[in-house]
Amino acid sequence: MDLEISTFVEIYSIFGGVPKYYELLENVNDRKLMNIISEQFLDIGAPLLDEGTNILISEFGTQYRIYFSIIEAIASGASTLNDISNRTGIKNTSLGPYMSDLINEYEILVRKVPVNEKASKSKKGRYFIKDNFFKFWFRFIHKNRGFIESGRPEYVLSKIESELDQYIGPVFENICVEFLYRSNDEKKLQFVFRNIGSWWNRKGDEIDIVALNDDTKDILMGECKWNNRKMDVDILTKLKDKKNLIKWNLNARTEHYCLFSKSGFSKRLHDVAEDEDILLFTLDDLSK
Repeated sequence: MDLEISTFVEIYSIFGGVPKYYELLENVNDRKLMNIISEQFLDIGAPLLDEGTNILISEFGTQYRIYFSIIEAIASGASTLNDISNRTGIKNTSLGPYMSDLINEYEILVRKVPVNEKASKSKKGRYFIKDNFFKFWFRFIHKNRGFIESGRPEYVLSKIESELDQYIGPVFENICVEFLYRSNDEKKLQFVFRNIGSWWNRKGDEIDIVALNDDTKDILMGECKWNNRKMDVDILTKLKDKKNLIKWNLNARTEHYCLFSKSGFSKRLHDVAEDEDILLFTLDDLSK
């Protein structure tokens, strides 16, 4: 499919990287996003309406309901083992083998920790659905199955349309990280980072992107926005307000900033970025 970069991000956020889904899209006449979602998920006889269930039954057999409940819990917002245990009714001590399967063997889930902490020691680990198709299917299709079966697919479609930007946000963050990996390999950034991820604390503070080099003590902090508004200086100000929450080499580091925006940047932000050597990236930059 020949797509604009914004449409590609939307499609990728729903179908991930599975070739067979894109083969289905080749036969779609009206390539507006909401029409694609209707045809593939919501219409009578839609080919992907039961896809999530069918895949899990195929992969996990008689135990599929356990794995299903875990993914369902994470899709509903559970991100720690305690949260997942409470939502599924599976004892915390019994979750290990199932989580390991979903992370290591099937690559449906991923465990993340704040970028400045070691994965083996951190107690702030969070679990996320790595597979975009499952992420979308569980959040919008499975969750609203009752409305679809009762003949109200238009309600589900309106819900998807209203929440889609929010849903795409974390996927866009992952795309931005991949872009920074490429830029890092090509030495196009202000320094060469050794580690990249996101950062958060238990108080609810978060930074979308943080990249580190322990040798040079350089740190890159960034925010990603997937919405229809030009990013303004307030986003940079809020990012700078949070910088000292990251205690990594606090008094001996060189700080850099980058911002990613679906809809571009205000002139004020362009001016500040030029004065302060802040990296600004648009969708066009990501597609190069």
